Amino acid sequence: MGGLGISAMWAPGEDKTPASSAGNVVGIMANYGNGPLGVGVGYQSNKASGGRARTDFNFGASYDLGMAKLFVQLENGKNKNTVGTGKDSGYALGAVLPMGAASLTVGYSAEKQKIAGTKVSDAKSFALMGKYDLSKRTYVYAAYQRGETDPTGPNNTAKTTKYGLGLVHNF
Repeated sequence: MGGLGISAMWAPGEDKTPASSAGNVVGIMANYGNGPLGVGVGYQSNKASGGRARTDFNFGASYDLGMAKLFVQLENGKNKNTVGTGKDSGYALGAVLPMGAASLTVGYSAEKQKIAGTKVSDAKSFALMGKYDLSKRTYVYAAYQRGETDPTGPNNTAKTTKYGLGLVHNF
């Protein structure tokens, strides 16, 4: 259909406990890709017993300029639970820079979470990955990720640094 794809799913509750009712999950996603442009949107609702529910909305897009492929993602979620309504929102920006058999990927993401209007956490992350193709199905990579989470204030900030090195073969 000209680069358009639509997916939907439904998972009915199957809790066999007589005193409780199980929730269900419903989701829908649409993707469009044509030439250098790719766009996708998705929605998911998880309903649990007792009236609790979580809904998520995602949007993503990419555009291939030839010398670089740029991408962006936005997400927004709501979580109704016994404590209060929680909300989270975030975004991610990135680029892949091809250089022959090698490529460099760079990305930045941030997310904010609140419950009943009170800040629960802010998080942000920066990532860098170098990849080198050994063949059509095999590549090696090295990656670096630096993250920071601020759960309830500047004195509680947790910082993480991760490194990765690997070999991937697709069968």
